[in-house]
Amino acid sequence: MTTPSLNDLTPRQREVLHWIAEGKTSWETSRILDCAEATVKKHRSHIYRALGVARDISAALFYDQNTQT
Repeated sequence: MTTPSLNDLTPRQREVLHWIAEGKTSWETSRILDCAEATVKKHRSHIYRALGVARDISAALFYDQNTQT
């Protein structure tokens, strides 16, 4: 099994993950990215699957741990 990486995500999924880490809801993210809320929810489910997590908090922690400089 391979270790998940931010590189496993598309650029748009990384953008959505950033907003998850900022604590934004799907609705708020959809307004920020100018897309449908359903699209953001679909991105979230793909992000969770790619990273092997089940919740926003786990995805946010993964993001924070992998973007620190």
